[in-house]
Amino acid sequence: MSVQRSFLVMLADTISNFDRVSASPVTALAQLRRDKDVVRGEIHRLLDRYATRHGIPPEEARRLARSYIEDLLGDLFVDREEELDRAIDSMPAH
Repeated sequence: MSVQRSFLVMLADTISNFDRVSASPVTALAQLRRDKDVVRGEIHRLLDRYATRHGIPPEEARRLARSYIEDLLGDLFVDREEELDRAIDSMPAH
């Protein structure tokens, strides 16, 4: 199985295991941020596995991939995060 296919299968499995997000924008935003951490960890574990297989230190793979992963997750979730931030901002103050 190619690295790209393995990554996509892993990502699809991770996402399919997520529960539906709460209706509360505060809770949903917190969950989204936790989910991003989970996905970030899964990507790093996959890279570690393939780097090790090919004699590349996992730390080097992580260093090289860090900004790409952050860009990917930022691009993927930016609209939803902004939507939730706007919903939170429009909530009545207690």
